[in-house]
Amino acid sequence: MRVCMVAYSFYESDNRVMRYAEALAQRGDQVDAIALRRKGDKKKEILNGVTVYRIQERELNETGKLDYLLRLLRFLFASAWLLTKNHLSKRYALIHVHSVPDFEVFSALIPKILGAKVILDVHDIVPEFFASKFSKGEKTWLFKAFKP
Repeated sequence: MRVCMVAYSFYESDNRVMRYAEALAQRGDQVDAIALRRKGDKKKEILNGVTVYRIQERELNETGKLDYLLRLLRFLFASAWLLTKNHLSKRYALIHVHSVPDFEVFSALIPKILGAKVILDVHDIVPEFFASKFSKGEKTWLFKAFKP
């Protein structure tokens, strides 16, 4: 089975994503992971049988809500492009999207339409995470936009 993990995190630091991916690879599945990149990391690498695509460099220095949102959206579009490209050449049976953010699940829209199964694994609740991170209340328009 071909599987792809998508996470707005650093692959090597996200134990949950790594455990899922490596367990599938150990049982013989072909597993890709789409994740963030630290300065100096390779853009593509095979780790313990998992092909890791690091599509966006990230420094943990978000100070404003717009900066944070723009980084999330950039990752959304870059991961959607790579997922679609890979799916068209070698079909994924399953795409496992790990959130935050919840809306990252839309990166799998084209593969889903073309038959891939999609799992959204909610690790955190985005509106509350956003409000906590930026000390904003539930009445802001951005909080309401994140809320389902």
